[in-house]
Amino acid sequence: MTEAPYTELLKDELDKVTYLTADSEDEIRELRAGEVYVIGGIVDRNRHKNLCFERAKAAGVKTGRLPIGQAMVAGGRSVVMTTNHVVDMLLGRLAGQTWEAVVERVLPDRKRKQEERQG
Repeated sequence: MTEAPYTELLKDELDKVTYLTADSEDEIRELRAGEVYVIGGIVDRNRHKNLCFERAKAAGVKTGRLPIGQAMVAGGRSVVMTTNHVVDMLLGRLAGQTWEAVVERVLPDRKRKQEERQG
């Protein structure tokens, strides 16, 4: 554990870093070996909209979002995932599961689309 920011710890490898944020336009379909994925810990809605995205861009770090948006809208609003949800999804994908399968396995019903729950 360290209090040093990732930009300092990985300063010589920032080209291998992808900051995961829902505000990114780049959807990550496949995880790349050797890539470092930083999971944002700030809810970027409301008061802090785009905060993580803007910080990553200012540091010259690539951004990406998980390809799960279609499954993540419940009751007409987006939902917030915990860090554990994101880690579980990444591990499931690395184990060969599809993004659809990891969403179904990891996210509670209340966080998935209504039609997905009925189907």
